[in-house]
Amino acid sequence: MSSRNGFNESPNHFMVLDAISMGIKKISSISKVTKLSKDEVELIVNDLNSQRLINIDVKKVSLVIRKSKFLCLIRE
Repeated sequence: MSSRNGFNESPNHFMVLDAISMGIKKISSISKVTKLSKDEVELIVNDLNSQRLINIDVKKVSLVIRKSKFLCLIRE
């Protein structure tokens, strides 16, 4: 098994996907629920986005030029 590292990391991916499926859309909230670091959640979210399992929408919030990332599952 040469891909053993990927296998060990997959439970974290499932925890993040489960949090997203429960309606949690902010990385900080996902981090609290899954008890993973925000950096690790960010990496997992980017990985899931590259695999096209989730979409990342960037929306502007109010009149201030701030952007927030909102996550959503792809439903077919």
